[in-house]
Amino acid sequence: MAAEELAVGALVGPGEAGQYAVAAAELAAEEANYIAGAFGKVVRLLAEVATSPEDAAKKATKLVRQGGAKAILGGGGDPLTQAIEEASAREGVLAFGETAEEAGGALLDLL
Repeated sequence: MAAEELAVGALVGPGEAGQYAVAAAELAAEEANYIAGAFGKVVRLLAEVATSPEDAAKKATKLVRQGGAKAILGGGGDPLTQAIEEASAREGVLAFGETAEEAGGALLDLL
């Protein structure tokens, strides 16, 4: 029997900070998969880089509609945060901050 998949989007800004945020989200997904596997589930991380609030809204929508994301990790107080939160609300999915602790906790909550 195939594992049930939970797609989660990670939407970050460009540059070094975005790279670190994606790395943290990857670690959080890996940690969540250790637990999820025991319940027949797997977390699939979809990462996108946004260059502006408009781009963030567009990519958040894409993560949900095309990628099947049930939640979006991103923002964390930068100018992209409001756009991510608004797009997530419009699409009916959860939005979480991008720190490793928040990402890990959010993924575990979704399982």
